[in-house]
Amino acid sequence: MKGFLLIDKGEGLSSFDVIKKIRKAVNLRGIGHAGTLDPLASGLMIVAVGEATKLLEYFIGFDKEYVVKARFGAVSATFDREGPIVEVEGGVEVFTKRQIEKVIKSEFSGEISQVPPKYSAIKIAGKKAVDLVRKGFDVELKARKVKIDEFKIMDFAWPEVTFRIKCESGTYIRSLVHDLGQRLGCGAYVLELRRTKIGKFSVPKGCCAIPGESFYSRLRCKIIPGEVHRRPTVVSVEYETDLSNKNIEQCFVSLEDATKDFKKIKLSAADYNSLKLGRILSNIKVEQGVPTLATYEGKVVGILENFYKYGVKFRKMIL
Repeated sequence: MKGFLLIDKGEGLSSFDVIKKIRKAVNLRGIGHAGTLDPLASGLMIVAVGEATKLLEYFIGFDKEYVVKARFGAVSATFDREGPIVEVEGGVEVFTKRQIEKVIKSEFSGEISQVPPKYSAIKIAGKKAVDLVRKGFDVELKARKVKIDEFKIMDFAWPEVTFRIKCESGTYIRSLVHDLGQRLGCGAYVLELRRTKIGKFSVPKGCCAIPGESFYSRLRCKIIPGEVHRRPTVVSVEYETDLSNKNIEQCFVSLEDATKDFKKIKLSAADYNSLKLGRILSNIKVEQGVPTLATYEGKVVGILENFYKYGVKFRKMIL
């Protein structure tokens, strides 16, 4: 089995939980994903199975689309509902939809500078920032450039506002919501987050849904203005899910279908056999920096790369 699974991850599960479940269902070790989702988040994960894992590096960089519900008038250490939350004292100014849209258009569109959350998996000297913070270390993360293609209000019910965000890979939605709250002067944090698209891929009807446990069913926390609320310990639960062969087939995308938009070169039998033997093909050149796949008899058989000025060879062979 080689190809991709479009998975609809439920809340409460880590991305690794999803991988463990799929490994068990398909009885394969060679499985990876094209980008993590926090346990709080739900939505699309692209999971590569078998030889398709050799193409994951190209899928990780695809643009993403999210739907996020934010709550204004409070701040969170983790920038989401699972961290210590502090309400703004003395009440919060009520902002209109138009006022927020104006700020988004002027300061949160196109290329912007963003500091990732300290509670993130970004590595500092080989250690995850979130692990260092939890051990009491003071962590400073550098700002990075990210690109926001769309930041649109979908539902407005102050102090809760739902947005649709289209952005490049590497953008932290939690930071985006937090920074918007800081700019408005009232604070904000993420209540709900769902990834709806990765590149051209979206959550299909009838796809493999791996449910978790909703946040509100495992945590009910009354928020009092000015007080700090820490997330209680949550016992991990092994959730039941249906990953039958029928369901897996419904969300399975072949290598050929998943790479329709990639540049491809058709190989003759002689060229394919030469590449398999590790030889250089002098009659073919590929564009530098553009992923180029080799196909033989309609199947993706490898990733090509230039070998100096002499021709091309297999960078990775797909069996």
